[in-house]
Amino acid sequence: MPEGTKICAAREGVVMDIANDFFTGGAEAAFGERANLIRILHDDGTMAVYAHLKLESARFPLGTRVPEGRVIAESGNTGFSTGPHLHFVIQKNTGMNLAAVPFEFQGRDGKGFTPVLGMVLGEE
Repeated sequence: MPEGTKICAAREGVVMDIANDFFTGGAEAAFGERANLIRILHDDGTMAVYAHLKLESARFPLGTRVPEGRVIAESGNTGFSTGPHLHFVIQKNTGMNLAAVPFEFQGRDGKGFTPVLGMVLGEE
């Protein structure tokens, strides 16, 4: 995903966390906690995390309700990252741990598919 690609909210929710000030990325462990991100809390208690975003590209402040499909930021290459991309995950709080929630993407053919570990998605 080229840097600067517009990222849209997968679902409606409230912005509960933002990191927007990091400007670099790399494969060293020191970059592990230095990714720009937006975390959106959905009404059902799940959270979507959009990470490795471009410097200062977040378009909504904390506490703002974001409609589904609205542009929330731009893709980047911040944090533990070796190239521009979007890291997307849906999580839920299970006690004191965050657990990943499976989800589906809609393919170009209109059919749904579930991403699996190691899968790389891109333009064809």
